[in-house]
Amino acid sequence: MKTIRLSDKEIDFLSALYEDEIQQTENYVNQLKQILGKLGKKIESGMTEIKVEPKKRGRKPGQKKAAVKPVKKAKKRGRKPGKKVAKPVPAKIETPKIEKKKPLKKKKPRKVLNYRIKPKPLPKPVPPATPPAEEKKE
Repeated sequence: MKTIRLSDKEIDFLSALYEDEIQQTENYVNQLKQILGKLGKKIESGMTEIKVEPKKRGRKPGQKKAAVKPVKKAKKRGRKPGKKVAKPVPAKIETPKIEKKKPLKKKKPRKVLNYRIKPKPLPKPVPPATPPAEEKKE
C-alpha cells in the first residue's frame, strides 16, 4: 500500500482545517435546531462527540510471529458406517406379460428415375367431312 509522507506543518494545517469544518457544521446544526424549536418541534439530540483514536499499526518489525496452532484432521464426510439390517424382500407378484407392438416400418421413398420418355407420335389429323359435291350440268 502506498503511503503519503507529510511534514509537521502540513499535518498541523490539515488538522486545523478539519477542526474548523467540524465547528462550522456544529453551528449549522444548532441553527437548524433553533428554527425547528421556533416551529414547535422538539428534537432530541442524537449527536455525540466522536473521538478519533489513532489506528493501531500492524506487527512491529523484529517481533516473531505467534505460535502456529496444530492443524486438526478433516473429518470424514458422509454417513457413518453402522450395522446393516437385513430388510425383508417382498414376494414377487407375477404380472401377465403384455405383448409389445412392433413399431411400424417407414416406407422408403420411391426413386426418381432420370431418363427421358419418348413422346408418342400424334395421330395424323383427319380432314373434316365435307358433303359430296353435286355434279355440274352443262
